[in-house]
Amino acid sequence: MFAGIQWWQLGYRLDLFYREYHRERFANHVGDDVFAFIHVVNVLLLLMGGFSSWTFRRETALWRWSAVGITVANLVAWLAFVYMRATGMLVGYMEFIEHWKGR
Repeated sequence: MFAGIQWWQLGYRLDLFYREYHRERFANHVGDDVFAFIHVVNVLLLLMGGFSSWTFRRETALWRWSAVGITVANLVAWLAFVYMRATGMLVGYMEFIEHWKGR
């Protein structure tokens, strides 16, 4: 469920960046505490994915590859958020205000 919400949020933020903000950096913002939440949830999802992959190691290939696929998809989404944060495509609210004020 969290991985699905994360992918929805990623798509929404990319849509805002490219369509609404016309690729303007430091305009697409979220609450400052959201980044900590994203990292904590993703660490937990990766741990659960690793545990699921280990648990299903003796099951059919479908279960193993499903667990690995979900884990990899989560990792890609997390790296996308990290990239968006690093490049200014997605910033915290205070960083948005500082940029808006021209500081």
